[in-house]
Amino acid sequence: MRKSGFDAMAIPLVSFSSGQDMGYGTVGGMYRYAPGKEPYAHAISAQVFFSNRGVQCHSLRYDGPKLLGPLRVEGRMDYRREIRSPFFGAGNQSAPGFRGDANNELYIFDKGTPGFWFRLRGHPIGEDHPLQSYLGNGARHMRVEAYKKSMLPLEKPLGMDGGSMG
Repeated sequence: MRKSGFDAMAIPLVSFSSGQDMGYGTVGGMYRYAPGKEPYAHAISAQVFFSNRGVQCHSLRYDGPKLLGPLRVEGRMDYRREIRSPFFGAGNQSAPGFRGDANNELYIFDKGTPGFWFRLRGHPIGEDHPLQSYLGNGARHMRVEAYKKSMLPLEKPLGMDGGSMG
């Protein structure tokens, strides 16, 4: 285990799925080591990801073991966006007239969901005991934007206005 210093790494991301097509990005982390701070004093990680079908997933995370005495401080901010998210209607009568063109503005909309969480983590019975306690909070907000020809504003399904998600 390192006693002091700094480490960093980055790894390219390449993926494929039928829903997102090709995806590209990078994920990386930086670690600061200091005496008496195990496994490290501070860690920051980040991810940037884009797909050919308009999906984006970006995040920034912090981890500070023993930052506040025996308490571990953790937090994360992220943003997910789907530029051409599918909507074919609700129920058994969905997608009237759908002919397989999932990029048709009638069946797509744009949505973005920024979010965060923050927590404190501790060992109330002792550092070697497996019981841990958590105190934290998080929130996510969804923004929904329908294209001009989209069937989303015509059907007005529950949640189409977006809003807070906890």
